[in-house]
Amino acid sequence: METIQTKYSAYRWVVLIVFMYAIALTQFLWLNFAPIETVVRQQLGIGVFKVGLLTSIFPLLSIILSAPVGSLLDAKGFKFTVSLGVIIMGVSVLLRLKYNSYLWLFAGQFGISVAQPFILNSVSKFASIWFDKDEGVIANGLGSMAMFLGMIAAMVLTPLLVKSNGLGNALYIYAGITLLGSILFVLLGKDNPSLSSSLKEEEKEYSGKNAYKNIFGKKDMILLLIIMFIGIGFFNGLMTWMDELLSQNGFTTVQTGTIGGIIIGGGILGAVIIPLLSDRFKRRKPFLILATLVGGAVTYPFLNTVSMTTAIVLGAMIGFFVISLLPIILQMTTEIVGERLTGTATGLLMLIGSVGAVVVIYLMEWIKNITNSFHNALWLLMAFFVAALVLSILIRETHPDRAKS
Repeated sequence: METIQTKYSAYRWVVLIVFMYAIALTQFLWLNFAPIETVVRQQLGIGVFKVGLLTSIFPLLSIILSAPVGSLLDAKGFKFTVSLGVIIMGVSVLLRLKYNSYLWLFAGQFGISVAQPFILNSVSKFASIWFDKDEGVIANGLGSMAMFLGMIAAMVLTPLLVKSNGLGNALYIYAGITLLGSILFVLLGKDNPSLSSSLKEEEKEYSGKNAYKNIFGKKDMILLLIIMFIGIGFFNGLMTWMDELLSQNGFTTVQTGTIGGIIIGGGILGAVIIPLLSDRFKRRKPFLILATLVGGAVTYPFLNTVSMTTAIVLGAMIGFFVISLLPIILQMTTEIVGERLTGTATGLLMLIGSVGAVVVIYLMEWIKNITNSFHNALWLLMAFFVAALVLSILIRETHPDRAKS
């Protein structure tokens, strides 16, 4: 296979920084209403469903848009796709400035949710064109880290800003930092100038039908898609119902919020450290197995403990290992399908992950409704991890220096 990159310039770090800023913004804007739902409901006079839709529209649109955005990435390239995303995001955030109207507020969130896949789904494409095989996972890891930094910023900063400045002023501040991020990427974000001319010709001749046929013809890619479904489903199910799950053990809402932050904090560390180790030892499969093994082993005691200290330690372990699955899976995808089809394959991953998020959340609620206990949903999570562990064992090592044909 032809190597796309012929020169890795120091400018890739500039592109990485402005790209990470854009990634963090997508998560920041997605969740910025989640911690202030009561304030929004009272100020606009709307119900729980409407305010919840400001956040839930994102995974729903991700299901619809991930696959076509992936195809666009491989047909038009990284710069074009992400620039389109940040422009849509920049325009949409201005719509939210009419915050006294739910219609305008929702229109802004809808537009930002459209933009999100154009940016998030480009992480592995960026890594494949700007970083060589020995740095690919850390590039994916830093992109993943930016996602979780954006989540934490939304949950921590929004209540503080709204309390001190009011909802309207907070949205103006958010509009300013979003427009700055959009402008910086459009001006500084670039495709690798050393991309081979043959790749550029291939982009012009891109065929979605042939791309999907190629991807689905690879057994390891199908296994990764299933693991992605399980991993994203587990994370979203756990974070969505954590208060319900842990309140049964005597934890307060404040305590579960702290534990949730610890999980994401552990994930940020894992998204950097695990990729570094993976690149250092030139191995992917062992870390995939380790993540599913630890995740499955720790989940049961985590959801049954009554000790805050134990919950914090086990929560940090879940975050550290389970969230680190994402950059490993993204890099393995590139190594399985090749740089040429990375965008299309990543789009499929994000599509399946979004479906997993929705399915697991509602499955857990369904189990609770028929058994009158969220505790029984724990067995669903455990079964998923057993399946993920088996699939991780079956998948082949994908690092170019270790892979076997």
